[in-house]
Amino acid sequence: DVPDKCNFILPATLWRGDMSIAVSTGGNSPALAKQLRKDLDNDYCSEYGTYVKILGLLRPLVLQKERDHSENKIIFEKEANLITRLLITQFLNIEGYTLSD
Repeated sequence: DVPDKCNFILPATLWRGDMSIAVSTGGNSPALAKQLRKDLDNDYCSEYGTYVKILGLLRPLVLQKERDHSENKIIFEKEANLITRLLITQFLNIEGYTLSD
């Protein structure tokens, strides 16, 4: 880390299959970006890669119906919400959490 000799900034990136989450501090604190990326690693388990693939398979099925953009947006948001809730209940086994929460 030699700021006066560098002219580029690389974000700290977490990958889960096709999903990526990048954190950058604009070069102000690479150590903080690294720590935040580690925190994200704990929050987003490997199964998110699988869920992103599932959502990717569902997307063309929704789009082929040629609904209005606003209708598709609602469907995509509901799919993502359902997938996230399933992930929490099935893989993290959080006691007391149900799909109705």
